[in-house]
This record gives sequence, C-alpha cells and structure tokens, in this order.
Amino acid sequence: KYNARVSDPDNQIHIRIWLHFGVGIVEDTKEGIDVYGNVVNTLSRFGKDRTDQWDQIIVSKEIFEKHVSEKDVLFQNYETLEAKGKKEPLVLYKLIWKNNPN
Repeated sequence: KYNARVSDPDNQIHIRIWLHFGVGIVEDTKEGIDVYGNVVNTLSRFGKDRTDQWDQIIVSKEIFEKHVSEKDVLFQNYETLEAKGKKEPLVLYKLIWKNNPN
C-alpha cells in the first residue's frame, strides 16, 4: 500500500528474500556472527542486482524439495541459472503463499 502512494521508485520499499540451506561455517566475531561456506556462496549466485526479483521470495531446489508437499505454500518454477563456480545449474523457484490474491 505504501508503494502505491509513492510515485518515485527510488523512494519505494521493495524486499527480496532468498532461501537456501546447507552446511555453513558459523563464527563469532567482534562484529557479530558470520556465516560462510558453500551454502552462502550458492545463495549469493541468485542474482543480487536484479529488480525483477523485488517483492519476491526465491528459493533453491533444496528448499523446494523439502517443502513442496506443504499445504500452505505453492511453488512456481522461476529460473535455472548457470552460476560461476557451480558444476550444476541452480534451479530456482518462486514461493507463493496460497492466500496471496495475486
């Protein structure tokens, strides 16, 4: 509703959520908790500067496979990416809440 009242796109609020899981290395630092490893590297390949992912929840194949039978969410095939440093393409899905009117 906020964005509908704001005509300048630079002042609108957009979110993008990427979900993936796997084994990561968690380390306490002076600044807080840091997580790194393959799970973080994979997530970073999802497309950080893409405005077409605004207001979306994008999930990995691993999340899709674990939750495809959940009754409260639906998944839509979103994209398959050839990602630098990855042997297999990244298969991504868009998560859609069932009560979403869109």
